[in-house]
Amino acid sequence: MAREASRPLYSFVVPLVSETDHIRHFLQSLEVQTFDPARVEFLFPLLRDQADVREVLDEFRRRRPDWQIRPFKFEGDTLIEARNEGIRRARGRILVFTEDDVQLEQHYMENLKAETAGSDEPFAAGGKIIPVFEQQKPPWMIKFFMPLLAEVNLKETYKTFPPKLYPFGINMIVHKGIFDRLGLFDPSPERKHGPEHVVLAEKIFIDKVRKAGFPVYYFPNLVVWNYIPARQLNREYIRKQAEIATRVEMSRVRERGRWHFYRYLGRELLKYLASVGIAFYYLLTTQWEKIKPLFQYRYWVLKTLLRNFPRKN
Repeated sequence: MAREASRPLYSFVVPLVSETDHIRHFLQSLEVQTFDPARVEFLFPLLRDQADVREVLDEFRRRRPDWQIRPFKFEGDTLIEARNEGIRRARGRILVFTEDDVQLEQHYMENLKAETAGSDEPFAAGGKIIPVFEQQKPPWMIKFFMPLLAEVNLKETYKTFPPKLYPFGINMIVHKGIFDRLGLFDPSPERKHGPEHVVLAEKIFIDKVRKAGFPVYYFPNLVVWNYIPARQLNREYIRKQAEIATRVEMSRVRERGRWHFYRYLGRELLKYLASVGIAFYYLLTTQWEKIKPLFQYRYWVLKTLLRNFPRKN
């Protein structure tokens, strides 16, 4: 029993891939947390052998010699594969996934313990993700685009995630029993299509969790601030994310049968019509710059739907 008590309960898996300034800010957000170092470990896969990142991490380890900080060089080249290796090495029962360009809210660890300390049954969960923009948010950035930038804000009530919404790997908690039963994240979307498809791998995994009957909770008190670089504040990035999100939803409904897919298509057409009303509101309130991106968004979704329309055998 003493050996089991000494094992960490929580394993943070955080690949280090960003610029050193972002990594420093992330580590600083860890240092203001309150927790028992014996119960938390930090696994840092290093996707590249960068001397400056090593230096930042070494400074961090010297400041916190009592913490369980476990960096390791990773030979792969994708974020999902790095996370999977972290899962294999993790000793904790509850795994926490985030990224090195976020900052954790000051009481994140305390709230994590309060939400999960007694969780013996497998579950997945996600918390609130608040975007922080490198430059001013463009006026054409309508609310429909914000989930495509990994914003998660389901208000202040503890609940299960609605079926069409997902936690993101920026702030995701998974009981290790889930991985034992369902396997790891699928790295193939990121390998085939690039790093912007990390989200697709995360959504595919959460769909597997739901299909297997495990709960997916929303913890409103687990808050991270997510840095949004300028390169993501353009229509091309938003278009790609919209197409990815649509393909995931299509896969989900197509598994339920052709009729469910047709119903889904009908709902999307109704949303297109509803956009006319929203555009009229923007017109009346002189938010003219939002009208074009509203219809662009619906066009991207509809185009993806028609391109992947099920064909008869």
